[in-house]
Amino acid sequence: MHPLPTLLLAGLLPLLATPALQAAPPQGRDAPLHAAAEKLPGDEAGEVRAVVQAQLDAFAADDAEAAFRFATPAIQQRFGSAERFLMTVREAYPAVYRPASIFFMTPIRVGDEVVQQVRLVDGDGAVWIAIYTLERQSDQAWRIQGCQLSRSAGRMI
Repeated sequence: MHPLPTLLLAGLLPLLATPALQAAPPQGRDAPLHAAAEKLPGDEAGEVRAVVQAQLDAFAADDAEAAFRFATPAIQQRFGSAERFLMTVREAYPAVYRPASIFFMTPIRVGDEVVQQVRLVDGDGAVWIAIYTLERQSDQAWRIQGCQLSRSAGRMI
């Protein structure tokens, strides 16, 4: 994988890649981090996935206001407006803005963070991995705090 700069999407603040997010279990000193990752209960997993899917749907519909609502208040403050947020995603991150296909992996909790990995294929067949971090708000709703986007070496044909 070739990491890209951190996506400042729905807050899209940097998410540090941890061994818990890698496919193979870590060895040695990193093993405790992997052990700390846990699957979310089914209802929470469904809620988390629904938030990410709803934001992707909003991008597909060019609905800036809807896409912006799924970002945490901190991210909303950082971007200032829904239009600015959508423009950033559209211009800098077409794999997130208009994916040709989407595959959700199992969401996990790593420490205090909830992480949802999503495999995206862009219009050219390039494969991307989006790692979303989500945060539960005081009203119990999930909101996207950040997303890190990396291009995979693979291609869909």
